[in-house]
Amino acid sequence: MSKLISFAGVSRVNGVLKFRGANNVNRIDQLRKLGDTDVEMSFLNTEMTKQEAAQRLIDKNFANGRADVLELLVAVANEEV
Repeated sequence: MSKLISFAGVSRVNGVLKFRGANNVNRIDQLRKLGDTDVEMSFLNTEMTKQEAAQRLIDKNFANGRADVLELLVAVANEEV
């Protein structure tokens, strides 16, 4: 069974864009303390898989014109479980 998350978004690790999922808002501070930059997370209003969360972010226009973010979200949404 896939882990369910309540927050989803992206961050950069050494310049590399990564999809991020979390169960609580504290993860944002934790990512920053670990050195992640450009940390952006969105509350999902319900628990879902990371694939569902990525699709939700696509539907909400989370990427807002950022091609690299959209490309990552599409890749995660289309991952095989």
